[in-house]
Amino acid sequence: MIVKNYINYTLPSLKTTDTVEDALEIMAEFKLNSLVLVSDGLVLAVISEKMIEHLPEEMEIGNFPIMHQEELVFEESVPFFESLKLVSVSDKDAAAVIDASQQYLGTVTKLDLFQKLVDGLSLHSDGGLIEIKLKDNTYSLSEISRLIEQEHAHILSMFLFNHDDVEKSILMKVDAPQISFIVHSLERFGYEVVSYFSTEHVGNLEKDRFDLLMKYLSI
Repeated sequence: MIVKNYINYTLPSLKTTDTVEDALEIMAEFKLNSLVLVSDGLVLAVISEKMIEHLPEEMEIGNFPIMHQEELVFEESVPFFESLKLVSVSDKDAAAVIDASQQYLGTVTKLDLFQKLVDGLSLHSDGGLIEIKLKDNTYSLSEISRLIEQEHAHILSMFLFNHDDVEKSILMKVDAPQISFIVHSLERFGYEVVSYFSTEHVGNLEKDRFDLLMKYLSI
């Protein structure tokens, strides 16, 4: 997964002869707060709305003193997650992608990268979501997977959340629409299930009823 694969070829780039008015209109049309400025195939900068909004509308972008924005110019082979990390902390929602010879290849947007992340987590597919809190930040992926597979389900995706330096949790997407038995199995082996959701609308009431049934059967 490299950033080149996520270029949005429908997005235009700015030319040095474009005016401030042109740039702001293009940003508004594509619902972006920034665009890549390109000259002779080379990236000059990533221009944001904030950088030019107070300039004269007739002023050409090429006449604006621009500092190269390295953090938003990615080599084509930059890993997807590295590019996602950099755009996530930037106030600009577009970044340039260049090849090994520094030639401009296209633009990636923060929205597109986050959408690819969501797609990769299989959140739109049928099944259930389970979030478990980690005890002392220790866990066994093989054990978690084994417990879920024992309930005739499989993990489609898994994401580790760092809430702070101490508390962490794992969000899992599983391919089973009914997850009550999975939740119970995880809890029985000491995992704290923080929240869960299934396409069959397993709610806290159903969970409580299931817990009562298991308690009754164990008497």
